Amino acid sequence: MIDKTIPVIGNFPKDDKLRVVWMYGAVYKNTGRTRAPEIKIMLKEILPDGELSTTQIFRKIAIISSNNSCSRV
Repeated sequence: MIDKTIPVIGNFPKDDKLRVVWMYGAVYKNTGRTRAPEIKIMLKEILPDGELSTTQIFRKIAIISSNNSCSRV
C-alpha cells in the first residue's frame, strides 16, 4: 500500500529560493513508506538577476504520475 500522505517533493530544500532542476540521473528503488521509485536530480538556484548559481544541490525525489500521485513499483 502506498502512503499518499507523504509529500512527493518533501526532500526539496526548506527555503524560499527559486530553483530549477538542471539535470537528472539514476532511478533508485524506494524502500520507504511510499514505495514510489526515486530519481536523483541536481538543482540550481536562479539568482535575482536571472543568472544560475554555480552551487549545485543533489536530491532524490519520488517519481510521480501526471495526476500527482505516487507511482506503483
